[in-house]
Amino acid sequence: MKMLRQANVDAVGIEVNEGLVQEARSAGLNVIQTDISHYLKSTVERYQGYIASHIFEHFHPQNVVELLGLIYRVTQSGGKLLFITPNIAHLRRAAGDF
Repeated sequence: MKMLRQANVDAVGIEVNEGLVQEARSAGLNVIQTDISHYLKSTVERYQGYIASHIFEHFHPQNVVELLGLIYRVTQSGGKLLFITPNIAHLRRAAGDF
């Protein structure tokens, strides 16, 4: 989010952990403390893009499919999506190094 701010891109962060939310807010970032699924289901906002960094691997595959549908719902036509996940081809990652 800091890099987006430096590029003059408005961004909203979603984080469930209160400590991480406070840390981000103290850095001047716009972060909402809530569960990502709840936020995506309840928001009426439409975004130009969406970045999901290291969250999908923490969900059951069925829930990932649901999250992708919710992300699609809140992303404007032509919006950009960036999903970052661990490289599970690496043995430690595949063995559950989380």
